[in-house]
Amino acid sequence: MKNSMIVPLCGLIFSYCATAEAQTSVYVEATPTGIQSSRLAYQLRESLGRSTTLKLVDEEKDSAIQVHLSAMDTDQNSYLTAYSVAWTFTDIAYPAGFKLYNQSFVGICGSAKIAECADSLTAETDQTAVQLRAFIRQALSKKQ
Repeated sequence: MKNSMIVPLCGLIFSYCATAEAQTSVYVEATPTGIQSSRLAYQLRESLGRSTTLKLVDEEKDSAIQVHLSAMDTDQNSYLTAYSVAWTFTDIAYPAGFKLYNQSFVGICGSAKIAECADSLTAETDQTAVQLRAFIRQALSKKQ
């Protein structure tokens, strides 16, 4: 990221991620289209809710990180779900502000592994929060 963007970006997101001890608020936007995809969305929310470093929120405007999950069952028997997930972040002090894209990927999850897939997505969400806080700390230390 260019240096000219660091200071404005830090000012925007400093309010919720400047300290490593803070819980990072997360909103899940899910669009499931089947039995297993609905289970995946549910398990992801449950897994995030159990996290000690992440705080699941009910409204996007209250979130620092947004998880955008789109999933659909891929077979007639609903044994598999294919999903696409993307992570963005915004400043909760300016909920109408812009979203910054972080990362995305796609995957397939079987009915017997839904909880494991959700835990994996929670781990990725936590890693996103860790990277975001580290970026802010680094940017702030360069400013001083």
